[in-house]
Amino acid sequence: DLGINLTSEHRGTEAKRRLSLAQTESEGVLQLFNFVHPGLVSFNLQAVLDHNSFEMRTQMGFGPGFSSEQKKIKLVDIANQFAVVLHALPWLSAGSRKEAINALQNSRPDVMPTTLKPGTTVGIHNRFFSQYLNIHAHLAVHSSHTHPFESGYPAGWIWERFTVIDAGNGEIALHHQRTNSFLGVNAHGMYGIHRAASQLPAGWLDQRFEVVTISNGYFGLFNRHSKNYLSVGHNHGTYIFHSPTKDLPLGYTHQQFRAHLVEPLLKPGAIVVLWNSAHQKYMRMHGGDVDVGGFQPHPTAFHPSWHMEQFIVVDGGNGEVALWSWMYQRFLTMEAEPHAHLNGGVRSSAPRSMDDLPDDWTWERFQVVPFEHGLIALYNAHHNRFLRMTSHPGWASIDSSLPVTPEALPAGWTWERWQVVDVSHLHVVGPSMACGEGPTSSTKWHTLAVGSISAFSSQAPRAFQTQREACGGNLRACLNILS
Repeated sequence: DLGINLTSEHRGTEAKRRLSLAQTESEGVLQLFNFVHPGLVSFNLQAVLDHNSFEMRTQMGFGPGFSSEQKKIKLVDIANQFAVVLHALPWLSAGSRKEAINALQNSRPDVMPTTLKPGTTVGIHNRFFSQYLNIHAHLAVHSSHTHPFESGYPAGWIWERFTVIDAGNGEIALHHQRTNSFLGVNAHGMYGIHRAASQLPAGWLDQRFEVVTISNGYFGLFNRHSKNYLSVGHNHGTYIFHSPTKDLPLGYTHQQFRAHLVEPLLKPGAIVVLWNSAHQKYMRMHGGDVDVGGFQPHPTAFHPSWHMEQFIVVDGGNGEVALWSWMYQRFLTMEAEPHAHLNGGVRSSAPRSMDDLPDDWTWERFQVVPFEHGLIALYNAHHNRFLRMTSHPGWASIDSSLPVTPEALPAGWTWERWQVVDVSHLHVVGPSMACGEGPTSSTKWHTLAVGSISAFSSQAPRAFQTQREACGGNLRACLNILS
């Protein structure tokens, strides 16, 4: 069964036009129109989009045996034009502007889909069976129930979530979030193998895939080492298709996929609070310590004046995130010796801008592990421990667990499970309130946009710390002074 799926049929002139279009697209050139005037003095006039360049191409002919070389007249470079527009937008950050321009300058048909950008969370949807790839606890690779791609990624599906990892050399790896495993392929088929998202060994060749662009957003996943394509078969099974080259035969739709971009459970840039259902309390940063707030039975009943509980999610790379307190300008840190200090080995880092997370700060990076009912666990791969909220007398209220990998986390360990509450819509600072204290009687609020928080913190961290202390924690007064 080749999985042939006939979607259209063309004959004559239409077939010729389609073949011409396919040829130009495969070369990275899209022909917009082509005027041909035959005769003793002939000419050919084309308008083409060559990657980012809009061009006119002309060629003259004189008699039956002579024609001029084709002349290319560059009319406009789309990337350059967009760069002018992007530079004129004052609210666009330099990093976002650079990324957008780079994407335009490198927009080629053979570039992998943007949904497979390293760091993104995706569902891998098969074209023929309309099912998502998944991995279950026994590490066998299957496909999900049938679900149309256009209907969106199903809410609550945790066994179909993969993180895209940059594997180098133009390849990616797919890390399965729930089982803490990498998707692999060898001569025997497809499989999963346990390893943290940030710890892909250099010698693991089975786990590396070249994204082969097909058309209309579809792609194949080709392993160069074994020369196999990932394939979905009947009855929710998977198999491999061996190919000496990465050229996938026409009509082989078992090997064709689309990537559904899935909302991360901790989205970089979002302002969140973390609530533990076992203790019904929020985690918070209190100066150099990390502890808990008061009893709160309803996780969404969060008061805007509670600042110490708010963290900005920072992309840590390689499928990891960091938690940064915009109030204290510090990252959440898990130390090497969990019970050596009063804070239980979980504390705040030295003051640091949210945009300045060093590559070697492994204590501040966490892998997000999804669980049912929207809960997550935060795993530090460097220490092989989870962030947790405790209730032991004399122990720190926030510390790290015993060493355990995500796939081995016991079902009864509820201290390690958190509910994420996104409070980005608040963006507020209390007008007359000590840092992180409870509700104020005032009904007036100073609204501070997320972008303003980021810009403010990155531009004046030292001034912020000094003035916050001088103001006794009154953030509204501090903002007025610094502005």
